[in-house]
Amino acid sequence: MNELQVKASDTLNTLNDQIKTLIADDTEIKAAILQNPDYVKRLLQENIIDELKADIAQKKAAMRYDFQQEATDFLKHCELKSIHTAKAYKYALADFADWTKEKGLETPLAITPELADAYIYDLQTQGKAAATIRQHIGGLSAFFNNMERKSNFAIKNCFHGTRALPKRKATKRIENEIPTENLKLFRKDIMTIIKNESCNELKAMIYIMAFRGLRAGSFQYMSFHGKKFFTTSKGKEISGELPEICIEAISKAGLKKTAPFADWNTAKVSAMFQYHIGKLYTAGKIAYKYSCHDLRHFYALTEYTKNKDIYALKNLLNHCSIAVTEIYLQGLGVDLKKTA
Repeated sequence: MNELQVKASDTLNTLNDQIKTLIADDTEIKAAILQNPDYVKRLLQENIIDELKADIAQKKAAMRYDFQQEATDFLKHCELKSIHTAKAYKYALADFADWTKEKGLETPLAITPELADAYIYDLQTQGKAAATIRQHIGGLSAFFNNMERKSNFAIKNCFHGTRALPKRKATKRIENEIPTENLKLFRKDIMTIIKNESCNELKAMIYIMAFRGLRAGSFQYMSFHGKKFFTTSKGKEISGELPEICIEAISKAGLKKTAPFADWNTAKVSAMFQYHIGKLYTAGKIAYKYSCHDLRHFYALTEYTKNKDIYALKNLLNHCSIAVTEIYLQGLGVDLKKTA
């Protein structure tokens, strides 16, 4: 007997015995089993055999790939989009690899849905926050989605559709959370931030983040041609037109059109901005400790408030779909049903 036949025979015999025990009190099925001992086997054989074939196919496919090499290649691709995301994914993959080794798997690529759920439950028993677990599993799911395509779906993403993942919890408003519905206060604080910023380069970037909605990671590779800007954001090339208020800020800063912010990577922009914000907040000059991304939120809310045009906002924010923009606005407290 080959491997498939042995597994099928053992599994079916075990299931047959278990089912007999479970339904012993059901007189009709009990009678059918007594009349024909192979009744349950024939009833379940087709589905069980299909499952066993898929299980063996995945194990064979998994052994054709080097997990460490595949993980390295995947992380290199992630770094092109976001260094921070790549770091989070790297930790998730390393932790998962250690866990599967403890469980005796020859390779993490041979993971089953049952073991995927077990891994999630294990993370919960370690006391990790729900958001941390979701981010962790999100990284693993992204990796296995990649492996699905690469293996022509011989390797499955066992994290897809799992019910073990902890649910998102509604967050309560905290003392220093920004009231995004109060755009007047938001704008007043932004202008105070700009007025008190002594670095002309950072001041120009604050204008662009607040009044054109670009991310902190958009500046290092930015260039200008007239009113048009060209840059990359989250690994994608984007372009658009700058409002006059941003053009004036760039002009006052005396910045060159090609690579004006070449020395300003994401980490530097965020760190310098937070340092500046911390001083202003401590001095009582602004109401909240804003982040760079809060400026993008301000831009999104301001633009949407003008005419409720979600399609135009989708293009301005460079979202991949209207659905993403809807989720983005809902996350900012916008009731799309009321504003429709």
